[in-house]
Amino acid sequence: MMSFEQYPPLPSLTREGESNSTKRTYRPNVLTSYRLKKKAAFTLAEGAARIAMPNSQRHTAFTLAEVLITLGIIGVVAALTIPAMVGNYKKHVVETSLKKYNSILNQAIQMSEAVNGPAVNWEWSKTLDPEKVNAFFDKYFAPYISIVDKKHATDRNTIYYKIYSSDGDGPLWDFSNANNIEWRQLSDGGAVMLSMWGQDGIMLGSLSFILPTGSNPSYLIEGKDVFSFSIALSEDESSVSVSPRTYRNWNCTYLRNNLDTFIERCRSVNYTGEGIYPSHYCAALIYCNGWKIPDYYPVKF
Repeated sequence: MMSFEQYPPLPSLTREGESNSTKRTYRPNVLTSYRLKKKAAFTLAEGAARIAMPNSQRHTAFTLAEVLITLGIIGVVAALTIPAMVGNYKKHVVETSLKKYNSILNQAIQMSEAVNGPAVNWEWSKTLDPEKVNAFFDKYFAPYISIVDKKHATDRNTIYYKIYSSDGDGPLWDFSNANNIEWRQLSDGGAVMLSMWGQDGIMLGSLSFILPTGSNPSYLIEGKDVFSFSIALSEDESSVSVSPRTYRNWNCTYLRNNLDTFIERCRSVNYTGEGIYPSHYCAALIYCNGWKIPDYYPVKF
C-alpha cells in the first residue's frame, strides 16, 4: 500500500475566466480519499469474513418440538409452585385479619369504657337469652365496630352462614340458631357474633369472626374462614380483654404442653372435651405462634 508521499501530484484546476495571476489550485483532500479507501477495504474484508462464517455459527430458529418441551417444563413448574403460593397468600391474609380483629375488639372495649365505665362493671349477662345477649352487644360493642347489617336466624331454614369443621361435620347449629347469636356484618366484608353461655368464673363470653375471605356463606370452615376469641377477666379481675384463647382461658404455656390436643380439637368438633368449637382452638394455635399459622396447623388452605 502506498504512503501519502507516494501518491502522484494531482493536476491543478483553473476556473474559466481566471487569469494566471488569480489562478487557484483545487486539490481533493488526500486524507479523505485515504479514509474512503480504507473503509472500502474494511467493508470488503468484513463481507468476506461473513461469507466464510461456518453454518454452525449462524442463528437458527427453535423447532416446534423444542417449543413444546419448553412449554411443558414451564407448565410442570407452575403446577408445583402456584398452589403453594396461593396457599401461602391465604395464610397471610388469615394471620393479618386475626391480628386486626383482635386489635379492633380490644380498642372497642377501651372506647366503650370511656362512655360506659370500666368493663368489669358492665352487666355481663350469664344467659343464653338472645334478646339480652344482643342488647348487651348493641350497647357495649356495636357503636365502636363498623357494622353495616344483621343476619338473624330464627330456625334452621333461616341460617345465612353455614359453618363446618374441617373434618366435614356441620353445619354447626349452635353458630346459627336463635337461642345463641345474631351475626353482624362488617364493612370490610366479615361478620362478628357475640355468645354467652352462663357459666361463672373469669370467662365472660365469646366473640366469633367470619373473615372477609369466607366468600361462600353456605360453606364456611372453622379454622380457615371462622375463628373465635374469648372475652375474659384478668387474673386479678381488674380488667377485661379479648384474645384468641379457649373458653377456660388456657394460656400459651398450657397450649404448648397439650399441643396434640389443641391440634386435634382445631381439626374436629369436640362435644365432650373442654372448649366450644374448633374455632377457639385454631385461633389459639395461631395466636400462641406469634400470629403465624404453624407448620403443624391441621386445617389446609
